[in-house]
Amino acid sequence: MKMYEDLIRTTPDEHIYSDHTYDNVDVRNSFKNPFKRKTKRRLIVVLVVIVIVAVTIIFTALLLAKEKLSNTLETTDNQQTTSSNRKTTDTDTSNVNCATGWITTFGLRSCYLFSNDNKDWIGAQSRCRKLGGSLTDIETNNELNFLNHEVRSRFRVYWIGGTDNGTEGKFRWEPSGQPFTVTNWSPGEPNNAGNNEDCVYYNRQNGRNKWNDDNCNSIFSYICEIKV
Repeated sequence: MKMYEDLIRTTPDEHIYSDHTYDNVDVRNSFKNPFKRKTKRRLIVVLVVIVIVAVTIIFTALLLAKEKLSNTLETTDNQQTTSSNRKTTDTDTSNVNCATGWITTFGLRSCYLFSNDNKDWIGAQSRCRKLGGSLTDIETNNELNFLNHEVRSRFRVYWIGGTDNGTEGKFRWEPSGQPFTVTNWSPGEPNNAGNNEDCVYYNRQNGRNKWNDDNCNSIFSYICEIKV
């Protein structure tokens, strides 16, 4: 009788059911963890792709904005206006008529454009040539006084057409090649600092409105001149 009761308490079916139950739990766990890992990896890949796409879009937008700004500045140079097309006095007999945005004054036979954008010296010269002139060359005291006044009122630094590129210390106006007959150097200038200063600009430091030589790759505004 006791043997029969023991057999009932530990039937083979009970052992089989119990083992099968544990086996099922282990099998489910073995499939569940790899699935989670794959899902995480996919999410990471998706996030990386999203970041790359976003950075590419932002970079492209910045390039387009820079190009648009450059085009706007070029257009502004061609269309910039002043309160008067030219500066004159009541006794001006030069009869020089300058295009809109270009100015002159009594006794001068040229029109001048003070740029709103910035370029290196070669880029400034090229821009002036496209407009029908060149970087200004200053040949008389009357012209020098006029440009000094204009530079002082505009609070900018401007390239002019002087250079000693090719022959150190012998400054000339380009593109005419004429040597300086009028000068307006800042104290201690030109000094060819670093043996690499071959182009001339107006230096407004301390309101002096004097000339200085500088590296031709520096970026400044510029003064164009058309002789009429």
